[in-house]
Amino acid sequence: DIIEVLYPGLDNSKGHSIAKRDMILVDSFQDTGVAENCYGYLLSVRPSGGEESARKLLDSMKLFWRANDLGRVKSTATIPTISTHSQLSEVEKQLSNIPGDLVRLSVGCEHPEDIIADIDQALNKMKRKTV
Repeated sequence: DIIEVLYPGLDNSKGHSIAKRDMILVDSFQDTGVAENCYGYLLSVRPSGGEESARKLLDSMKLFWRANDLGRVKSTATIPTISTHSQLSEVEKQLSNIPGDLVRLSVGCEHPEDIIADIDQALNKMKRKTV
């Protein structure tokens, strides 16, 4: 199970009002007169079960590449506390407010159904291992 999804396009996301105001698709209003929001392809999830579950989720993904950087054409995933933020001390990690169970996803150009299927199979595999 996922206990938290962090994405600026979600109404209940902290900072959604700022994202809605500022994350506008350039020239989207030209034809319709209405600005279209474009919240991007980065999101983070926190699975129930803490850091061990986050690692199981990451290890169970088949389509997503494990990466230290994000924003590629191919879908990638990372756990910041063991990759990009691994050099920080425990105090610095606490100050950065990035929990150890956070899995950051960068959605690429694969077919949306394939991306959803990969995340779904990873979550199901993770559940089977913990039961």
